[in-house]
Amino acid sequence: MSPEPRGAVLVALATVLTLCLSGCSLALDFDKASLRAGDGGVDGTADGTADGMADGRGPACDGADLDRDPLHCGGCDTRCPGTTCEGGNCTNACRLGYFNCDNNAANGCEIDVATDPANCGACGVPCGPGQSCVVGTCTCPPGRLACDGGPRSGCGTDITSDPVNCGGCHVRCGAGQTCAAGRCVCAAGYGDCDGIPTTGCEARLTVDPANCGACGHVCAAGQACTGGACVCAAGYGDCDGNPANGCEAVLDTALHCGACGVVCVAGQVCAGGRCAAGCATGTACGTACTNTAADPANCGACGRVCRTGQVCAGGACVCAAGYGDCDGNPANGCETDLRGTATACGACGHACGAGQVCAGGVCACGAALVNCGTAAAPVCQRCCTAADCGTGSGCTTSACVAGACQDSACAAGTLCCGGITCRQCCTDADCGAVGYCNGGVCASGCRPPLVACGGGCVDVQSSPRHCGACGGVCLPGTQCCRGACSVRCGG
Repeated sequence: MSPEPRGAVLVALATVLTLCLSGCSLALDFDKASLRAGDGGVDGTADGTADGMADGRGPACDGADLDRDPLHCGGCDTRCPGTTCEGGNCTNACRLGYFNCDNNAANGCEIDVATDPANCGACGVPCGPGQSCVVGTCTCPPGRLACDGGPRSGCGTDITSDPVNCGGCHVRCGAGQTCAAGRCVCAAGYGDCDGIPTTGCEARLTVDPANCGACGHVCAAGQACTGGACVCAAGYGDCDGNPANGCEAVLDTALHCGACGVVCVAGQVCAGGRCAAGCATGTACGTACTNTAADPANCGACGRVCRTGQVCAGGACVCAAGYGDCDGNPANGCETDLRGTATACGACGHACGAGQVCAGGVCACGAALVNCGTAAAPVCQRCCTAADCGTGSGCTTSACVAGACQDSACAAGTLCCGGITCRQCCTDADCGAVGYCNGGVCASGCRPPLVACGGGCVDVQSSPRHCGACGGVCLPGTQCCRGACSVRCGG
């Protein structure tokens, strides 16, 4: 060592020793090997910086601060186990997001609560089956939720296709609907033709002559809806080729006997689709033979036509199945469709109750409602019990009150931890400057082995401002090592 640097070191040592003799509590862990031969400085470096690092930064570690970087603490790639780094030494203090969940100081703060599914958001908060811990919250994969049994039951519900949990927990699809990509949509062959959400997709587009193939597509006279297409009904034909008037021709006349354009000669009648000299059975009405006991165009007598919604039975016009004469006006026949009219469901005067719709002549609960009564006397409500409610979050308390769901978040003074449970605290940060989270409850003081000093929690084993005890300040150029001020740690 040259004279000038050697003299500087000796002056620094003399100054430190003088201060210690004056009553300081500084412990010098100064090993003789640090004064190795060289051109100056501690540990043989030119500027007095340990290990040849300029200002504690290592160029081989991409400029990391070896005194404070927990990933390069005291040396490149020397990682602290979830703790902070002070003076190039790993402390007992957990760094942000890490916790000592096993209370074992030997392995430091071993848990990253932002990603650990066994301790998600806080120690002791496990995620359910199929869930992952994302930013401290137990999360189901896209398209799945924990709708049955709460979040601890896992992600058993596919909300993209479940008609009773469509797009969310307890979101029920209505009649004629299915769940596709998380939305209630009309099932194949059904349509929402009345525009009322609670009735779902009430129209059967494959057979409904008023909505054949599509809402509002009405079949013309003489047509029936088959497979979603308007076709000529039995005994009728489109003989003029005009689609606007449908199947206008009855195929049991002398002009169209059995088929369009088949004309019976003078003196013949059309009987059963064939031209004949007379009627073998039935009654001759004009040039056709018909059964006046069943013919709606000649019901009971030639020329007596049945009205809307009527059929001919026993020679009398009566209401067809599913229709009723609810207004008592014979001029408009059986005008009411008893299959889908809520004020006359199944029978005239039989009105469905609150929340009910008429489907197939039976009063049933509308979309998003459940039957809390019986099949004979349904009571439609949003919920019957708390099991019909809920969002899938463990931090939401659900109750069914007067048939309506009431969801409550965590009570005042508590926090949602991991999306699983409500606690007074999830992390130490929730308990203020002097306090820590112990099993979801704030405990006063500092988490051991930290000590309350100056309004905060510090590690007296490594803090240069509180080394060994509160207020124990290390001199410039020294570090706090295991509770004692030293020129160099680990020597």
